[in-house]
Amino acid sequence: MIETIYNSENQEEENIKLPKNIHQIGSGETKYHIYIESKVTEFLKLLPENDKDIRYGVLLGNVKFSKGEAYIFIRSVAEVREVLDNILLFGDDVWTGLYDDIKKYYQGVKIVGWYASLEDFQQRDLFQMRKIHLDHFAGNDKVFLNINREEMELDFYAYLGGDLQKVQCYHIYYEKNPDFESYIFDTHYHLNSKRKSIQTKAEHVASEKKEKQEGEEEQKQETIELEQEEKNRDIAKAKGTPLFFHKIASYVAVGALVFTVGVMYRQGQFENLKTEMQEVVANIMNKGEMTDLDDVMLFDETKESTEESVTTEEVNPETEEISTTEQPQETQEQTTEETTTEPQTASVAPAETKYYEVQKGDTLYGICKKLYGNTNNLEMIMELNQLSSPDNISYGKTLIIP
Repeated sequence: MIETIYNSENQEEENIKLPKNIHQIGSGETKYHIYIESKVTEFLKLLPENDKDIRYGVLLGNVKFSKGEAYIFIRSVAEVREVLDNILLFGDDVWTGLYDDIKKYYQGVKIVGWYASLEDFQQRDLFQMRKIHLDHFAGNDKVFLNINREEMELDFYAYLGGDLQKVQCYHIYYEKNPDFESYIFDTHYHLNSKRKSIQTKAEHVASEKKEKQEGEEEQKQETIELEQEEKNRDIAKAKGTPLFFHKIASYVAVGALVFTVGVMYRQGQFENLKTEMQEVVANIMNKGEMTDLDDVMLFDETKESTEESVTTEEVNPETEEISTTEQPQETQEQTTEETTTEPQTASVAPAETKYYEVQKGDTLYGICKKLYGNTNNLEMIMELNQLSSPDNISYGKTLIIP
């Protein structure tokens, strides 16, 4: 978009290229045509860490005139970094800091106004703003911008008719602004978080250094573990026993153990062990009578029951007919139920084992309240699941419950 405007310096008209992608805010005609870059508006709407703190600084860009009307282009800002006693003040130290930032980050810009972000801006505050404006930003090429925190809106004011008057509309435009982005990064503001970062630049460097050290230590530990594993292999080879035979021997030992356990179970030698284990489980569950644990299984007895049902077939020597002893229907149903519900494991669990999957936000106290209406079973659940603390549960964990 090209617009011809009047240049007050050389009294000649010149072509001015207005920004693209313009979005107008408000309506009405005014002698001040304000154009502000989008990232600048996002920056100005950021809140300080403490909502009661103020933010203020200067608006940077350039100004053109056309027949007494001002065209103000705001491309960046420089904010007062050290606010003393939370007071809006433009002293010598403040100006020194502002000019240092302008010199460091920007080129070819001038101060076109100033801004302030207060917790609760009232109309009476305009008296103070007018005084600051006349003392430091006099002229028809400067504007004052108030950031309305309650509505998260920008309110522009210009000095007209001896007072600060609100400009009825302004325009937002979008363009690349690398100088301002560099300034944002160094002042530790995050546009996505809508708040100033707590971490200072020194803390950011320290944090990166710490992460690097932790990564190096972790890598070093992995190297040590690999070296130790290699040494173990060398020791095994030096003794003349290849690792392959170590594995074979382990498999043979496990197989022999399984076979022995199977023979003992067949011969009924586990009955005494089963009784003893039932007593241990009864003590854990604070139950005094063995009748409560009659159905406790050390192994999957379903398989045994199935095998016995197969071997109960008898041959009548006279008729050479095979007679089969059928299990009662109730026993078959019980066997089927145990097959589908009892896990094939050597661990001891209650006869009617129940499980609960931990949900997001669950605590062990909350689970007890949800399932029983009280916390009487808290310690029992901890013992069944070998929990050292009620807090040792995590989302997705499956708990055994009484």
